[in-house]
Amino acid sequence: MRRLALTLLLLPATALPGDAVSPTTQQQMVAGIASQFLTMHHYESRPIDDPLSACWFDSLLDQLDPGRNVLLSSDIAHFSKHQHTLDDALREDLPDLTVPFQMHARWRDRLTERLSAVHAVIDAEQTFTGTDSWAFDREGADWPADAAAADALWAQRIRADLLRGLLDERPPEETREALHKRYKRYLSDAQEAHSIDVLEPVLGSLAGCFDPHSTWMKPRSQENFDIDMSKSLEGIGAALTVDGEYVEVQRLVPGGPAERGGKLKAGDRIIGVAQGLKPLVDVVGMRLDDVVGMIRGDKGTLVRLRVLPAAGAPGQTKTIAIERDAIVLEEASAQLELKTVGEGKDALSVALIDVPSFYADTEALAKRDPEAKRVSHDVRKILDGLPDDVGAVVLDFRLNGGGSLDEAINLMGLFIDRGPVVRIRDGQGGVLDADDEDAGIAWDGPLVVLTSPMSASASEIVAAAVQDHRRGIVVGSENTHGKGTVQQLVGLDRAIGKTSGQGGALKITTHKFYRVNGGSTQLRGVRSDVIVPSWFDGIDGEAELPRAMAWDEIDPSKVTPWGPEIDVAALQAASTARAESDEALQEVAKVIARRKELADSKVLSLNLEQRKTQQGEAEVEGEDREEDPTLQEALRVVGDYAAMLRSK
Repeated sequence: MRRLALTLLLLPATALPGDAVSPTTQQQMVAGIASQFLTMHHYESRPIDDPLSACWFDSLLDQLDPGRNVLLSSDIAHFSKHQHTLDDALREDLPDLTVPFQMHARWRDRLTERLSAVHAVIDAEQTFTGTDSWAFDREGADWPADAAAADALWAQRIRADLLRGLLDERPPEETREALHKRYKRYLSDAQEAHSIDVLEPVLGSLAGCFDPHSTWMKPRSQENFDIDMSKSLEGIGAALTVDGEYVEVQRLVPGGPAERGGKLKAGDRIIGVAQGLKPLVDVVGMRLDDVVGMIRGDKGTLVRLRVLPAAGAPGQTKTIAIERDAIVLEEASAQLELKTVGEGKDALSVALIDVPSFYADTEALAKRDPEAKRVSHDVRKILDGLPDDVGAVVLDFRLNGGGSLDEAINLMGLFIDRGPVVRIRDGQGGVLDADDEDAGIAWDGPLVVLTSPMSASASEIVAAAVQDHRRGIVVGSENTHGKGTVQQLVGLDRAIGKTSGQGGALKITTHKFYRVNGGSTQLRGVRSDVIVPSWFDGIDGEAELPRAMAWDEIDPSKVTPWGPEIDVAALQAASTARAESDEALQEVAKVIARRKELADSKVLSLNLEQRKTQQGEAEVEGEDREEDPTLQEALRVVGDYAAMLRSK
């Protein structure tokens, strides 16, 4: 079998648009090469035509003004005449990027107008006893008709900022000072950016019209691609991304300082950073690279983060102190924890293996280093060293966003004696069977895979293969994330004949992968055999991403089932019965319902007492509890499953 040196990547890159300036000749060349690569090598190649032009136009507007509170309806009308001509300019020998850069210039000018008015609102006396609200999600809303309408939207936004300070029990003057600094810096960042900063959202929005995981990254973003502080020598161990004006915690590195502290959570948005005991610096609207630079630091030093908790009430904040430390790679590797299910003669010892990602040291592997760091090697060592009394193995993929395709195949090979693991198709319809070719297995007992909507790409490959080989069962949230596409990173320096490092990189979707039963994990993910309520339920999956590629299927591979058919309906019934009387799982269900309620609402009350009540309800729900009721019930399912296998 031929192996593909591909990485399964989960999240598209984002960037804050910069100031409007003219593109350089080299940047025009980059635009031309990037568009050619997309049209020729993307899995779903499409021509540069009017439909693509219209998509590019809309996508760029969404990147420039996602809140639809900066540009005016007259601006949209002015530029709309170009929505079907952007493709013509792109097809020129030296692409003309005048219109996209002019759109950015207009956004910058309007932002200057909007932010010139907010400081008076910040200083004005406010009351929060009425029935007004702030529409924080304006996706699909009408563009403001004039400057007065836009200023009114910003006034409500400022009121929401001020109310957040009251809820956080901060002195009003401190809140006002922080807001003045925030919006001055927001404007300064927009006005001081360079042409390369403008080019990133321009080409990123073009690539995003092909699928949500394709994008173009400027050189600095390329260097920080998939920012992961655990790969730096010293830091807090968190991967960050940008969500609008906020820097958001994408995930925590297992074993890192932030994860060990237990207070910072995935989904938290960072709004302030302080060095040691110095004053907090407001970072809302700040560039991601700058925020990362502020959070990184020497081992043993203290950094304080003010965050909007993902699980908190709207507007609630908290401050978290974290001591920076060296990020030990071993701590971010697969980890074993022995658990016991049942009591007495019915007790079952379970090996719980946390697999945080499908990591691999590609440089060491290229040198054929037999000790190269990789997840399959680490899990094999764990399996080889298990105590004799272990009766079942659980692979915990709940926070596993993917990684190396080869490692997914290698890991599955630890549990089967040769056979197909995944089918991979290119854009021309060619299908490659990726098989486990190594004879022998490392564990032949009961196997369970624990998943959530955060489980994506490579983790979905393994979960699906476990089901299709009838090698074990999948337990957890109803479905995994649903990402069934493969990306490659293409540096453009050489393509434009330059070696200065200014070409950036194109991340482009080139393949789709399929289960060995022929079905795709795209959009639908992998459905659990036994569904257990989880804190992660309700998190958006691939299907919610704009222009996500469609589900389809191909012919299946020939598979010889490993084990007997399992009555998963009986396992589900037993689990459901337990969940109905389990207070912790019932609390999880309440939090899920509350999260959905908040997600469905696009407005935020600006009444202080009402917001206090909402915040109190969120605190009672207790989503920060250290216990893991989902895992506890999953282990009970493991016990039922092992007993069912023994009876066959």
